[in-house]
Amino acid sequence: MPLGNETVKILMLHGHGQSDKSFECKTRFLQKTVEQSFPAEQAKGSASSRAISFRYLSGPLPANPDEPEDGCRAWGYMDYNSERIKGIEESIQSIKHILEHEGPFVGIIGFSSGAALAAIVASLLEGNNTMQGLNFKIDHPPLSFVISFSGFRLKNPHYQTVYYRKIKTPMLHVIGELDPMIEPSQTIDLANHCLNARIFEFYGYHYIPRNETHFPPFMSNFIRNDALAYVGSDNEQDWVNVD
Repeated sequence: MPLGNETVKILMLHGHGQSDKSFECKTRFLQKTVEQSFPAEQAKGSASSRAISFRYLSGPLPANPDEPEDGCRAWGYMDYNSERIKGIEESIQSIKHILEHEGPFVGIIGFSSGAALAAIVASLLEGNNTMQGLNFKIDHPPLSFVISFSGFRLKNPHYQTVYYRKIKTPMLHVIGELDPMIEPSQTIDLANHCLNARIFEFYGYHYIPRNETHFPPFMSNFIRNDALAYVGSDNEQDWVNVD
């Protein structure tokens, strides 16, 4: 599928207590691998030519409400009485605004709570699933892929309509085998609610694997053989943005 000089856009969603800037620092090393994963006719030039654009977004909520100016952001807060996520609707609307005004985006890369949110957005964009009380009418095609680092599924019944039909968008689930914050079983639970899931496990904790030599080629293979194949299938959508 030749794209000429069109820009491929990828949305980047950080974890709790991070920000767009901190997440960019943690994932900049991934950008070259992502760029090289697209066929030459689809990604001409380098990152500086903006053939592939990474849009880093900060959560709309302060991670520490008592110190809202410290730069640490969040997508929501767990309400342990109701087991619901306060502020998640606001975060989804923030992402919706970016999709509408800066899209279309080919995929989302997210970490922890950002990965959980990426899965929800992928589901909503497929048009088959909804979330109670949320208006997500949007003129944006389904994503072609999600790369989820330490992702998880929201368990409260209020959110289960999002997962009622399995998410079709190809999703790579990256699991730290020793992760004490998001246990591997939580990520596998999310993967079990995806039709096109790939799993990569590494011997580490709650972070993006930087020194794992096997991960870059695994991720590249996922983009080439899962995401681009999905784009070329009957689900193909016009997800590129003309520069």
